[in-house]
Amino acid sequence: YYVERIDNFTIKLWTNKEGGDNRSLVELDGVISSGVGHQLSKRVPSDGSITVSGAFEVYADTIGSVQTGTLAAAKTATAEEGDDQAKETPAGSKWGLAISGSVSWNDIVETTRAEVVHVSITGNSSVADSSNKVSVVSKNDTDNAVIAGAFAVSLNKSGSKLGLAGAGSISYVTIATNALLSNITFQDVGDVLVDSRTTGTTRSVAAGLGVATNGVGVAGSVAINAIDSTTTAKVRGGSIEASGLEVFALDVSRIIAVAGAISYGGKAGVGVGVAYNEIVGGATAALSGTLVDVGFGKVSVTAKNESVITSVAAAVSASVSSQKEGDEQSPAQSSTAVALAGGFSINVITSDTIATLENSGTTQSPMKASSVNVSATDEKSQISGIAGGIAVGISTPKNKESKGSSTGVAAGVSFVWNEIDQVQDAMLSNVVLDVDDSLSVASEANAEVFGLAIAGALAVGVSSRNPTYAVAGVGSGVINKVRGGSR
Repeated sequence: YYVERIDNFTIKLWTNKEGGDNRSLVELDGVISSGVGHQLSKRVPSDGSITVSGAFEVYADTIGSVQTGTLAAAKTATAEEGDDQAKETPAGSKWGLAISGSVSWNDIVETTRAEVVHVSITGNSSVADSSNKVSVVSKNDTDNAVIAGAFAVSLNKSGSKLGLAGAGSISYVTIATNALLSNITFQDVGDVLVDSRTTGTTRSVAAGLGVATNGVGVAGSVAINAIDSTTTAKVRGGSIEASGLEVFALDVSRIIAVAGAISYGGKAGVGVGVAYNEIVGGATAALSGTLVDVGFGKVSVTAKNESVITSVAAAVSASVSSQKEGDEQSPAQSSTAVALAGGFSINVITSDTIATLENSGTTQSPMKASSVNVSATDEKSQISGIAGGIAVGISTPKNKESKGSSTGVAAGVSFVWNEIDQVQDAMLSNVVLDVDDSLSVASEANAEVFGLAIAGALAVGVSSRNPTYAVAGVGSGVINKVRGGSR
């Protein structure tokens, strides 16, 4: 016969290599199959066999904690007369640049697997014995913390003054947790458990402070966090005679992120905070192509998922300008203060929670159990996104005789984008059952989204007799999207 591969677990047999009407499909159902030179029978593993008296367990566990922190700081100031540093300062030097930056980056890739493949396990009694429990368990619990801070302060009184600080915390986590039974034969054993669980939290903080008391203060912070998690528990092929069977997969992923920026400048203050967070993953529990007989026991195939993002991105900027007569930078004694602040929070969750029972049992050997339950539940997909931008610009010439104008400008902007795309599938397909009590196939989705965007601006221009200008602008927006469904 000619074999056609349909997928990883399915083939077709043909009598001829040629396609079209010149070939016929060979029936693979052991009850009605007919043909010359082939016979369908229960597979007897030859790879290995184990006789158990008591519990049999295959266990894989990953427990980790990764913590990274960086801090950068810079300060400049005008050297006072008599200071040792003043003697080394070239005459006329008026620069006051304070610049600092820090980045913390974690890139984590982990795989945890517990597998039993091509093995025959037999209990030491002629009937299923609860003491002969078989467990295949895979677990991953990894916590991740990323912190970055940058501070820049310029206290120079003359010349070019700038306080520039930038901080970035970046985290990428890729996790695969798998528990598998494949092509096995279990006889006269107790409860069989195939259990795969992933739990973990990423904490991220990025903070920037930029100050220039007589110039421009600029601060920025960026927090980027991504979790890509795959959690599977599968039973594939073979046969199981036991007192019960449970296939369970759980994926719990959490991100807590804070991005903050504070800036102050005698002329201008600019601050921006950005947080981007993404969780991609879910849980899959599957029982496929396996002959199962648990008598009066239970068969359960369950997948559960929980994804939570809490994100705060905020920036506060202030500028207070005060020019007095004789200030060399402003011959006309004009005063200008500019403050700009923006906070942006973007959060995305994409999850697939799937529980399937398929291609199991035949009319001669149906799946026997007191109850069968197939369940896919997204217990919590939750996003809380907060963004804020607050700006204050105040221009106040101190000298009443100032000839110039006074101008205050302030603008605050904030934006939040929250998106959840979730799919829950509980599926029973191509299965022959002999159930004494109950059959349940259920899927459920739970999603919560909270978005808050705050923007504020205050502009003040003060002058006793000269033109005064004050301009303030704010803008904020929140977009929440929830898509997907259960079946």
